[in-house]
Amino acid sequence: MNLNHIAIIMDGNRRWATLHNTSIRNGHKKGAETLMNLCKNFKKYAIPHLTVYAFSNENNRRSSEEKDNIFSMLEEYLDGDIKKLQQENIKVQFIGDFSVFSQKIQEKITKIHSITHKNPFYTLNVALNYGGRQEICYAFSKIQKRDITDKDVSQNLYQPNIPDVDFLIRTGGMQRLSNFLTWQTTYAELYFCKCLWPDFNEHEFKTALDFYQIQQRNFGY
Repeated sequence: MNLNHIAIIMDGNRRWATLHNTSIRNGHKKGAETLMNLCKNFKKYAIPHLTVYAFSNENNRRSSEEKDNIFSMLEEYLDGDIKKLQQENIKVQFIGDFSVFSQKIQEKITKIHSITHKNPFYTLNVALNYGGRQEICYAFSKIQKRDITDKDVSQNLYQPNIPDVDFLIRTGGMQRLSNFLTWQTTYAELYFCKCLWPDFNEHEFKTALDFYQIQQRNFGY
């Protein structure tokens, strides 16, 4: 399978919580467990890059209570689950504007970059306070020349070592990209499923891969 980079919009935590008559926090917690299971199973597919949409800059419009819960869970995730991924020899890096997070969280993000950067199996990119348009503006602000090329922009994104996306999966039934990896998904194959993210399991993932395998990719030629 010619797959170098899969991206996932993990949508449906809040709706899952409503359906199961539980709190939104528990919905996000279940979603985090789903991500951990996927990350552990992802190694066997020999795909070098996985990028997940964890928190968009538009999510900052949510209630203070929900954001506080998310940020609290993020800190727990950085302390606990990321260490498990380190033990699995997975490289973890983050993309986005981290200025909305506490200094403590920012320091943990930096530390995780440094201690996992040589891990060999694959790279997990976690998009936090991320927006695709925001990332392109960030790249342009760093480029000091008039005649800007595609290569210039690609080399000045949050993490320039991330290749373009081959395959994008969105759970939750919505069929839109929601400002995710705007630059990198130009020729990505898109897959939308109704399954809410907390219920996304390996069977759902294999179904998505089956869809990708029958696509004919010609990149405009």
